[in-house]
Amino acid sequence: MIYAIIEFFATCTDVLFMVWFITRFLNVSFISGNRPWNYILPISLLAFQLVADKFLPAFDIFSLLVALAISASYSISVSEWRRNKFSTLIAPCIFISVAMASGSAVYVIFSMFIDDIDAIMQGATENERIIYVLVSIIIRFILFKTILLLFKSRDSIDKKNGFFIIVCFALMAIGLGILMYTSVEYPIVKPSVVFALVMIITSSNFALYFLIYKLQKYRRKEYYLYIL
Repeated sequence: MIYAIIEFFATCTDVLFMVWFITRFLNVSFISGNRPWNYILPISLLAFQLVADKFLPAFDIFSLLVALAISASYSISVSEWRRNKFSTLIAPCIFISVAMASGSAVYVIFSMFIDDIDAIMQGATENERIIYVLVSIIIRFILFKTILLLFKSRDSIDKKNGFFIIVCFALMAIGLGILMYTSVEYPIVKPSVVFALVMIITSSNFALYFLIYKLQKYRRKEYYLYIL
């Protein structure tokens, strides 16, 4: 049950990443223009990803092309096309490229230390598969966040907090990777203990992220009030 929920959560994060990254990259709002396609396209991507995860192999070229077409359509839907054509077209390409690169990087890194990584990817062991999925999501988030901070952020407060968040999530990914390696190489560790540690590490880091996000909003508001 938990495994199925994590898999569904991973698919949902792909859609959330598309909406979050493209809107931030184009500096627009999700409800920009109040067009129905702003809602229909993310739902379409979610539905397609759920079907593709079940019936198509990973990194299938057809899946990538459909995901690219949907993300490009979403980018055009929320953007000011006439004023910002280049960014509108490049944003979905970066999104798909990062998604592919992060998945390949996680697989390569884990395969260097764990022999039966393919079995884990197929869900042979539930806890290790959950860790693999979580690390993939974290690496994807780190890459997207880094791109936005380097090329789109002009706020010093946002940059400082952003890079601090990146470091925290990088440490989280390393911690989960070590936990996965320990669980595979030393099976005497109880699966319940591994699962509990995974949940503690994940929940604590996400709580830290939202805390920093709230503090960042407060500091920005305080700064604007000071200027006024």
